[in-house]
Amino acid sequence: MSEETTGVRFGFNGSVRVAARGEQLSGNAGAMLLREVDDAIGVTKRISARLLDPRDPMLVQYSMAELLRTRLQMIALGFRDQGDADLLRRDPVLRLAVSESAGLSPLGDSTLASQPTMSRLIDTLAIPSNLHEINAGLLEGAIRCGGQGRGLAKERAIIDVDSFPIEVHGHQAGSEWNGHYGIRCYHPLIAMLHTGHWIGAELRPGNVHTASGLLAFLAPLLEGVEAATGHKPRLRGDAGFPSGDTLNALEERGIEFVFRIKNNAALDAIAQPLMHRPAGRRPKAPREWVHDLEYQAKSWEKPRRIVVVVQERADELFLHHFVLITNASKAAWTAEQLVADYRKRGTMEGRIAELQSVLSPALSCTQRGDDRDQRDPSDVQFRNAATLVLFAMAYNLAHSARLVFVRATKNPCALDQLRKKLLAVPALVVVSARRATLAVNQRVAELWARFFDALKVPEVA
Repeated sequence: MSEETTGVRFGFNGSVRVAARGEQLSGNAGAMLLREVDDAIGVTKRISARLLDPRDPMLVQYSMAELLRTRLQMIALGFRDQGDADLLRRDPVLRLAVSESAGLSPLGDSTLASQPTMSRLIDTLAIPSNLHEINAGLLEGAIRCGGQGRGLAKERAIIDVDSFPIEVHGHQAGSEWNGHYGIRCYHPLIAMLHTGHWIGAELRPGNVHTASGLLAFLAPLLEGVEAATGHKPRLRGDAGFPSGDTLNALEERGIEFVFRIKNNAALDAIAQPLMHRPAGRRPKAPREWVHDLEYQAKSWEKPRRIVVVVQERADELFLHHFVLITNASKAAWTAEQLVADYRKRGTMEGRIAELQSVLSPALSCTQRGDDRDQRDPSDVQFRNAATLVLFAMAYNLAHSARLVFVRATKNPCALDQLRKKLLAVPALVVVSARRATLAVNQRVAELWARFFDALKVPEVA
């Protein structure tokens, strides 16, 4: 590993030189921590063993586990484009972190998989049976990690459902113009546990309604979470989801839910007598009043419990209101408790924003090859669906590392800050006859030591 002077000089300080040290340096030393978290959860290796691999075994250079691990690590570290694989091919830490081989063999003549190889990985994951397996692995990983990296507790879990747009800059199959967002996009349906882990991500055309396909999407997630915890999960969602059929189906399954309902003339009429302030001087701090009532829409088979929330906002003359619907009993949940619980959905909205801003999922697969005009457009949709699940899995991997970090430091941490403090840190790789040493900043080394203590005691279930 020789050092070569580049000839680059700095005008403000001519005594400084720039030398290329090639394989000895890495800017992504935290990849080793991600590998430890990944192995502790154990999902990547489990999924890889179940995937259909159509490659000729005699020509395989990288195992499915290595390829899947490489893609997840790249996304978690901020390299969302498959083309970044060529940039990182000789990164010594990444080669160590994704390899199935122990010892120093990953630092030999081998490199990370190239961009074409990573593209073929997406083609493989887009096979319907493989797409099913990685979706199942997304749920399995969230359950195995849980809220503290110790497995999902044997108590009632909470599932939040939502949707969000992923903008495209072309005419990828399945993307459509969405008038609400004012962009051409996909409009995936997603579900998250209260622990902050994604458990489901279904790619949909950009012009579908928020609740399209909700019940079929939820069925395996509800079953999986119930099997893991021994309790039927609770469900929360915004105003785009409740319909008569959806509410009936959830009640038949014994699922407790709380949704917001869109205001309409009938609900406004119910809320109108409640839209008044009590007598006396208005305090400086905003106020809120909740009212527990019953309401039956024309499309509903029976009346249901609603909670009308009347809000007084600062510097506004008129009161505002919104309405929640639930099948939770009054004995179990007071109106005030329901409102407080529903507001915790804001955590999911923050996670969506974090996914979009930090990992920045890009679904750009298009038809390739000379025969692309004759090929089935669903090929592209399956590849984009697989890519979406990979981004969700990478988010879960980074979030699981964050949970360990928070346990170690006792401080909250945003995902972009975790990347700066713990993952995207520089290291000098010093190789001797029998071992490789990662030389990092002393503060980073101390932080890593605390991270490993928190990860291993106790380990992920």
